[in-house]
Amino acid sequence: MPSTVIIGAGISGLQCASAFLRLGHTVTVLEREEDVGGVWLRYTAFDVQVPREFFSFPDFACPPELEPEEYPNGRSLLRYIIAYAHKNQLYRHIVFRATVTRLHRLSGQWQCFFDLRTGRPG
Repeated sequence: MPSTVIIGAGISGLQCASAFLRLGHTVTVLEREEDVGGVWLRYTAFDVQVPREFFSFPDFACPPELEPEEYPNGRSLLRYIIAYAHKNQLYRHIVFRATVTRLHRLSGQWQCFFDLRTGRPG
């Protein structure tokens, strides 16, 4: 079974993780923050400048209780991203507070080095 490392648990990283899991890969997502969401974890007060259709997952329609307005704010979008991660059971594949420090190709395989921040629960 192939092993795949994905750097970042934002919108793109989560979609990649979901796709590789469907293909039968062993997946590890390395995320430097404490939760999924990418930039939307930090910028919840910002609004999206394009209609919500441009920020929808093709395999997960936004649940009615999370349905954001036409131009969602960051908080609404973050709730949707978190719901997607739960729906696809992605949390168990994510290593949080992991900062990638180096990627190195050796004998046709990639090696990924990362630091884990410690001292905080999670």
